[in-house]
Amino acid sequence: MKTITVRVCQDQKFLDSFWNFDIKTELIEALRSFMRQFPGIDFKMSEIKAWKSPGVDDLSLYPLSIIKQIEGPDIVNELVRGHLRSGISNSERLKYLTEEMENIMAEIKAGENALEYLLGFFAGRFEGDIKYAFSESLKRNLPPQEDCISIGFTGKIFRFTHAEAQKGSLGWSYINSINTERPLVIIGTWMNNNASPKNVILHELGHVFGANHSNEKNSVMLEETSENMSDIFDKKNVALIRKRIMEL
Repeated sequence: MKTITVRVCQDQKFLDSFWNFDIKTELIEALRSFMRQFPGIDFKMSEIKAWKSPGVDDLSLYPLSIIKQIEGPDIVNELVRGHLRSGISNSERLKYLTEEMENIMAEIKAGENALEYLLGFFAGRFEGDIKYAFSESLKRNLPPQEDCISIGFTGKIFRFTHAEAQKGSLGWSYINSINTERPLVIIGTWMNNNASPKNVILHELGHVFGANHSNEKNSVMLEETSENMSDIFDKKNVALIRKRIMEL
């Protein structure tokens, strides 16, 4: 029997959000469901810590709002300043983004690209940078340990699934393997989703143990979560998770 410690933190924005729930209750239910399906694993849970997560309170307003409001070359400077406010401080990365955006703005002026192209470019890079900032912040708050999963709950929207729609993400596993790295999971609010918190947690735990997204409608590993999703893993992912547990 392998025992894994689950450490948890939450930011104030999550506590204030509409999706706020009793993390301990939902997490215990998710862990019990996982253990019922995979008897070779056991979990113990630590106390929930406060988390001063990076970024502004509502990341969904950026960068789309800036792009819509600003015309001309000032948009480059405003995007860079917004990037800094959102918790990104890597100077080399900002220099690269600035140069790339200036090139794109020149193309837009020349009629070679529409402004939406800049939105897509920057939103894609913003997503990668903000995910990195959140994961580094989580590692500082919950320093990596052996046989341990760190989970952070945030009320800030930290990912652009579709930039134009300003959607956030229910969750993502920064490291998709428990036996190669110290896994991190970040779970955030979702504006148009009634999925069970227990199933969202279970879905992300599946990724930590090697599960992939599934097309089977009754699987908890469906990519598009919904209020009707089950807490059961499909056969393919059961095999993947069992293999991963055997390797621990």
